[in-house]
Amino acid sequence: MRRGRNRKSDILIDLTSLLDVIFILLMVVLARQQITKMDMDKERVRFAEEEAALKELTEETEEKYKLYTDQTDMAEKVVLISVTAAFSEVDPKERDLTILKNGNKEP
Repeated sequence: MRRGRNRKSDILIDLTSLLDVIFILLMVVLARQQITKMDMDKERVRFAEEEAALKELTEETEEKYKLYTDQTDMAEKVVLISVTAAFSEVDPKERDLTILKNGNKEP
């Protein structure tokens, strides 16, 4: 005759170790998720700082560009005059003046 151990109702499965492993894995996953969240927060702060620095640099560059364009506009309004004076060949008391405007060769 067979003994009663082979019956399915007599089999006991101990799930304690399986539950321990599942809880450990759950804790590892949650800890990793928290670390990832903290890293993302650090990256956001770094990106915000870099964005602020870039905005400041952009404003400074725009100010320099405006100053440059103002100076070039002013340079177009400036008239250069070249004056040369020589004694007259006829009368030594008189002088001949030649006035050239903006580099023209004609007086």
